[in-house]
Amino acid sequence: MTNNEIIEQVSGDVKSIIENMCVKDDHKDDLFEEAVLILLLYDNKKLFSAYKNNQIRFFIARILCNQYYSTHSYFYKTYKKWEDNKYDLIEGYKRLDNEQVS
Repeated sequence: MTNNEIIEQVSGDVKSIIENMCVKDDHKDDLFEEAVLILLLYDNKKLFSAYKNNQIRFFIARILCNQYYSTHSYFYKTYKKWEDNKYDLIEGYKRLDNEQVS
């Protein structure tokens, strides 16, 4: 069984884990795509072993948690970092505007 076939089988599980994990996040689709890319590039023997032993859901959950919560993950650096800093930037611009008006 190829990685692509395994992903087709478990894509619904991936989406449901993301829905439960990222309730108020706008980057659910980005996290899904990142998880699929990681799974596609993962070693086939290890991925198939997790699938065959019914551990694939836990395996995917760990990948998603690492990507979503780690400040060193590609997903965080690409998407969440800018989202987290967006409000600080907006507040900084508002303060600058108020100082210039005064």
